[in-house]
Amino acid sequence: MSSSPQLLDVLLVGYGAVGVMYTYFLENSGRARVTAVARGNYALVKERGINIESGRLGNHPGWKPFRTFNSVAEAVDRRYHYVVVTTKALPDVLPTSMLLAPLLSLEYMFPQPTYVLAQNGLGVEEDLYAASKARFAQEPVIITGAVFLDASLTDSRDGLVQGTMEKLLAGLYRGDESPAPTPEMTASLQAYVDIMKAGGSNASVAENIQCEKFMKNRWNAVVASLCTLARSPPPAMSVTPRLEEIVEGPLHATLQELTALGQALGYPITGEDAQFLTNRTLRGFSKTSPHLPSMLVDVQRGSPLEVEVIIGTLVRWGKKHDVAMPRPVQLKPTHDFAKV
Repeated sequence: MSSSPQLLDVLLVGYGAVGVMYTYFLENSGRARVTAVARGNYALVKERGINIESGRLGNHPGWKPFRTFNSVAEAVDRRYHYVVVTTKALPDVLPTSMLLAPLLSLEYMFPQPTYVLAQNGLGVEEDLYAASKARFAQEPVIITGAVFLDASLTDSRDGLVQGTMEKLLAGLYRGDESPAPTPEMTASLQAYVDIMKAGGSNASVAENIQCEKFMKNRWNAVVASLCTLARSPPPAMSVTPRLEEIVEGPLHATLQELTALGQALGYPITGEDAQFLTNRTLRGFSKTSPHLPSMLVDVQRGSPLEVEVIIGTLVRWGKKHDVAMPRPVQLKPTHDFAKV
């Protein structure tokens, strides 16, 4: 990639499936150059790049970003306009403020960037917002996103396999006591979305990003969790009429609990939304679909799970708003999907 000074420098942390896709979008735009922090697959990416096989991006063997490092600490040699975080949100394992500590240090001599959190879960912004505000005088600028993507890295972690589904909904994070966003913040959000779109992403600004994230999180909290507990993909829930009957009751009831929470949060969600997702889960997947929820993939690989931000936040919000939510913490399959 050209080192033209007109290009915006972007630091991307987390070189999994989302990270590879977003790096490609950013650089393909012709408006940005990306320094990628690849931790688990650094040696492979540095030496051979990533073999991209994508229905949306096409095939790109050995594709590499502008620069690749093994840690954030190695990459803090310049000003970044955006810092994009595509790691899993694991506040109980490695809080975002610790992951990005070199950027939040007073020793980082450049202006603070706009942070972009492209992560599953709810409340993922709180730790970074608090840490940044405690260290610097200015209000942090944090873009948060709801990511929809049918992609995964190969077992060797040097290849990306992706279909055609990709969408990013983005918006500014505002805490309970945050002031109204400034025109500069809004411009930074729009500029990031424009760059992603120019690179081929189906990105857009969401009118209410937290509502969009909540609606997406229902699938992760209920469907993905159930699949993970059962060690089976979504189509297994309805492999027989009897199994579908067994699963439908608790599945729909759990989604109804989240409907009640969404309403308490002021989101325009109804019982019809719960019924739609129930029907889509049980009757909307191809019986031969190879897609596995990322939470199930994490179990198979022995990786930490995003339980805290996908389920824990819901339970805490339920307590805060006096919404009874017993099922997200008790949900468990009473049958082996494969034996019913």
